[in-house]
Amino acid sequence: MPIKQLNWDMNLFAFLNLIILVILISSLLIIIIVALRNRTSDFKIIDFKLFITEWGKAHQLEGTIEEWIDTNPFWSRFLKMNYKIGKGLTNLGFSPNMITTIGLILCLFSGWFIILGAISWKLIPSLPIELILLSDIKRNFVEPGIYFIIAGVIYIFSGLVDGFDGAVARVSNRITKFGAIYDNMIDKYSDLAVFGSIIIVGLCDPIIGFLAIIGFFLVEYARAFGESRGVKKTTPTLAERPVRLIFISIFFFVLAGHLIALKYYIFLPYSTLNFYLIDIGMIILVFFAHSSVIFIVFHLKKETSKLE
Repeated sequence: MPIKQLNWDMNLFAFLNLIILVILISSLLIIIIVALRNRTSDFKIIDFKLFITEWGKAHQLEGTIEEWIDTNPFWSRFLKMNYKIGKGLTNLGFSPNMITTIGLILCLFSGWFIILGAISWKLIPSLPIELILLSDIKRNFVEPGIYFIIAGVIYIFSGLVDGFDGAVARVSNRITKFGAIYDNMIDKYSDLAVFGSIIIVGLCDPIIGFLAIIGFFLVEYARAFGESRGVKKTTPTLAERPVRLIFISIFFFVLAGHLIALKYYIFLPYSTLNFYLIDIGMIILVFFAHSSVIFIVFHLKKETSKLE
């Protein structure tokens, strides 16, 4: 198994586990309580037409937003749903920064379940897979499998929440420069919470993990630096946050499915390879990230040449 030996004191780990979960749950509850207590009707809800216009400006779409929606029916339904959710959260009292912070807390939850899954996996005796299938040890793989599924589901949900802060900001006309900065910074901490957990517990080679994180940060840095030099639009790449969020969650689901299948004597093809799924997924993300950086750099070179 690829899990490295983590020489952690299990009693201390259990204590820290309780403390961290209490802190995360308490933080989430405090935000919800503050939002509900501070509900106000002072914020004027904008209509849907103005909402999609603001959304189009934020995403630097070419032409009018109406023309773009006509050619992209999926986005028409998405924006209607986004508007309704933003309106609902605004009426409940949530501010854009509250939603952004909730997204971070969810990523911390996801990272912690990754750690729990890796620790429970580490406690399983290291035996050849054929011997494991002939013993009751195979049942122990269910626990880490469930932890990894929970981690993936929460991580995906955090990505959905991450899109709601912008909806609340537009619906209630609370778009601010600080809000954009805060959202961007929290996204980085959210990525570190999940991918840092993967690295810490040894689910992937640390070098591969750090290369992935560096690549993600460089994509954002290159884009932001280009915009500071007058480049108004950069093409989305395969290294965008929603892509890596869904991508790595799928790998966790497949790994979890394989671990749970062992309980039922299912010996899947390429079983040894399946234990290294997260490593494989991270290698692919490294390629996505650094190839995207190169793509953005060439794009910036082309656009800055026009400006000069």
